[in-house]
Amino acid sequence: MRRALAFLLMLGACAESPTSTSTDSLCTDAADHLDSCLPGMATERAATCGPDEQAHAEWVLDRSCDQLLREAGDGKADGIPALQGVKIRKEGSLTYFSIPLARTAQSDRGYLLDKMVSQFTSRMGEINQAMAAHGVDLSSALTGDAATDYLHHYSDTVNGIIGTNTSSDIAVTVGETVRNPTKLSTWQRYVVPQMFLAYFSAKFTANLGIGGGASATVVIAVQPWLTLAVDHTLAQPKVVSKSYDVDVDVLGIPNVDIGFGVGGGAGVRVGVGAVFGPVNQPKDLAGTGIGLSGTVTIPVLGGVSAKVVTVLKYPPLVMLMLGYSSGTSAEAEIHGNLQQILDLGAFLSWLGTKTH
Repeated sequence: MRRALAFLLMLGACAESPTSTSTDSLCTDAADHLDSCLPGMATERAATCGPDEQAHAEWVLDRSCDQLLREAGDGKADGIPALQGVKIRKEGSLTYFSIPLARTAQSDRGYLLDKMVSQFTSRMGEINQAMAAHGVDLSSALTGDAATDYLHHYSDTVNGIIGTNTSSDIAVTVGETVRNPTKLSTWQRYVVPQMFLAYFSAKFTANLGIGGGASATVVIAVQPWLTLAVDHTLAQPKVVSKSYDVDVDVLGIPNVDIGFGVGGGAGVRVGVGAVFGPVNQPKDLAGTGIGLSGTVTIPVLGGVSAKVVTVLKYPPLVMLMLGYSSGTSAEAEIHGNLQQILDLGAFLSWLGTKTH
């Protein structure tokens, strides 16, 4: 099935579905229809139009632009674009477009960001030039009716490129309204790290052949972003800066585990980790996780602990963690883990219930 890479732009009415009775032109008509509904699309056009391609073309031609846009948004329609994770925010005369840094190496995400900025600057340039022609000086702060009119046009432009309704003065995360794609390559999901972790854990274990333990872990999750800033009040808006930002959040993880080992006791663990899978923000990690951990320590010197956790979402997220374990006792263990990953507020509430 053809996979189209695009972003959604709705600045005008979409054309009605074209019709065609010629099987020879069916695939071409379907590609043209997708292009008319989703400006900026890079459509892969097959050299031949076989039975599978004809069936897909009929499916496309049977849907209006509104239907295609809705089905693109839920990320479930085969052969229809799905978007994720571009954030837009407005601060004064600048509009910031951000994309997760780990995704900039992926051609579709980089293409999405470039096209979104290009369409935004083009459309805002038309609006700014029209206002300048009516005597509005955009180099100074807009006030009164001029400001209201300008912000109305600005909102329409932003709403058009993200395909959702939003206020012009708040940050918008496309990933909150356009769901995670259900089809990503293995490379996109589980090879390129999407987020990085630093953690501190307090744990107690007891092992006599078969053993178990409990721990409480504080995690600092850091997601790097590439951000482009556009001065949207120039007669022809342009990118004025590029920067690398980070989203940081604190999460808490209560954990119980059971498995095989010898030794035990109380200790602390510190370490680092990485997250693999489609995430839009650090809080996406919250949820139930299952995993496997291993620890080897000796008295005084300490040792090494490692853990792999699968967060039970669809698609799943994978956390890899590696750290130092204090050497208060001798220990060697391999345990299965069950844990609940909580945002900071929920984690503090959980700690409160355990300490009273």
